[in-house]
Amino acid sequence: MAEWFTITLPALLLEKVHDVLGDRVVRALETAADRFLQIMYLMIVLGSWSVVFSYGYPLMTSSPHVSIYHQYAGYLVFFMCMASWKLATFTDPGTITERTLAKFDSYPYDNLLFVDKICPTVGIRKLARSKYDRATNRHIPRFDHYCGWIHQPVGEENYRFFLLFLIVHICMCAYGTLVVGQLFRGLIVDKQLLTATFVDRRTGRPVPTNWFIVIQYLMHRHLYLSGVFALMAVMGFVLFLFLSFHLHLVCRNMTTNEYYKWKHVRDWHKNATKAYQKALKEGKVKPQGVASSSTVDHSEELTNVTCIGADAPSAPTPNKQKDAILNPGPLPANIYNVGIVENFREVIYPRSLRKDALQRWAEWWEKNGHNDSASSNNKSKTAGGIEKSTKQH
Repeated sequence: MAEWFTITLPALLLEKVHDVLGDRVVRALETAADRFLQIMYLMIVLGSWSVVFSYGYPLMTSSPHVSIYHQYAGYLVFFMCMASWKLATFTDPGTITERTLAKFDSYPYDNLLFVDKICPTVGIRKLARSKYDRATNRHIPRFDHYCGWIHQPVGEENYRFFLLFLIVHICMCAYGTLVVGQLFRGLIVDKQLLTATFVDRRTGRPVPTNWFIVIQYLMHRHLYLSGVFALMAVMGFVLFLFLSFHLHLVCRNMTTNEYYKWKHVRDWHKNATKAYQKALKEGKVKPQGVASSSTVDHSEELTNVTCIGADAPSAPTPNKQKDAILNPGPLPANIYNVGIVENFREVIYPRSLRKDALQRWAEWWEKNGHNDSASSNNKSKTAGGIEKSTKQH
């Protein structure tokens, strides 16, 4: 489903536009579509803050119910909002290449979700907890998901800033909701709206005063500010739920990618247990020991992992051993879960940035750096010779 919304549907729409308007328009649309969520984010945030500065600040100045210091606090919150977005957007998640394998090779294989094999896309060893991101054509260490709001994948080295981005925006929405709500409460008290007489424009008759009528009045008199108030309240709640999900994952030392992989493992384990118990009851199999975790491979890639979910992994290749009725035993444990404190420490202080990883990477460069540079120089000379030869011909 996620792949259909983020890849298939836009491709179909661009194909139709290409048939009608041609290549130039499609290229322009592709550039805009590539950063659509980023543009949408800036429009929403900057537009909302413009409304607060233009309509909310004058009310703060005249209202005895909200301190004038909230105006200065608002500028600080706005700066923190944009700074957290910039950090999350421009901090690299890390990229696994032949040159950086040593730096990011910090996690063991669990031989369940991750097995030691060569990545078929980039042709290098596929490190545990890593994933090839199709949106950016990069192999990302400790891949979590691709986030369109920051226009890049969330991985080992920028996950902490992604969480900071969520926390700051939740605080911004909560703070803004409280301050604007206090402004509206002041208007209700000062104008005695709950005891005022309202008249129906269609009939000219007075109508009973209630909260619904008062809210309608405030929305009519302060339309833009009311819209921002509602947006902050709703988005604050949604972001809180999203942050809660990610904090839950951090506590278990699990990425979004791994969360969906574990869903498939749990489904397999549930079905395998039922099948084994049924076969045992019917006498089709004899009691047996627990099957090895390597008997069934759950390392198939999820094709697309985004903020809105993940697609199912590709179907496994039929195998007689896999199709056999085996005793799955207890559900395998997550070997990456090393306790809440250490789990949070891994997010705040990624393994790839620690001294041992950097030392390992430096040692690799000492052994292979000269050969790598010589290889690059030879390639450059070869390319230069080819170009020169082409010009002579």
